[in-house]
Amino acid sequence: MASGRFYNYPLYYAHMERHSKHVKLRDGRRLSYAEYGDPHGKPIIYFHGFPGSRYEAALAGKTALAHNARFIGIDRPGYGASDPNPRRKLLDWPDDVAEFADKLGIDKFYVIGISGGAPYTAACAWKMPSRIIMAGIISGLGPVDSGKAKSFFGTFQKFWFFKAKYLPFNVRATTALVGRMIFRNPDAFIDLLAKRASAPDKA
Repeated sequence: MASGRFYNYPLYYAHMERHSKHVKLRDGRRLSYAEYGDPHGKPIIYFHGFPGSRYEAALAGKTALAHNARFIGIDRPGYGASDPNPRRKLLDWPDDVAEFADKLGIDKFYVIGISGGAPYTAACAWKMPSRIIMAGIISGLGPVDSGKAKSFFGTFQKFWFFKAKYLPFNVRATTALVGRMIFRNPDAFIDLLAKRASAPDKA
């Protein structure tokens, strides 16, 4: 199944898709998710980065099983197979997560977010403290609209955030092109990221 430094991606995604499910929310939208680890273990709901999807949760599958954790990755609205919610705000996400947890019969749970999933993790911890046991943030994306933050952006980041703000529909098309590039030649994409990385990231 291995190909170069990485798995055969079509087979890998087919494997991950077997873990994928969805729930229907009260307003009719579908939230897709993927579950790994122990189905009866400690519930941990994972918020993917940008761009990303529920598939990221597969990376923690073996670890979750070893630690008796039920690791659940959710596609946020408009990502992966989840329906979009064009008028949504950041603080709408905790309501989706609460309803999602109710559908799965989960009362209290952990949340963890990486990169672009960090603001959504913080929003959940703030809005429903009675249900969140603990919140974890990894490499969290902070406010990107402050002058100080912008001074640290490279050309690539400035390009993406400009498009996200002024050409949101174009972001989807560009992300799809990047996705196809990763799918067809993941090794080349990793090499490209490595060249753009900072010294600590390269190390």
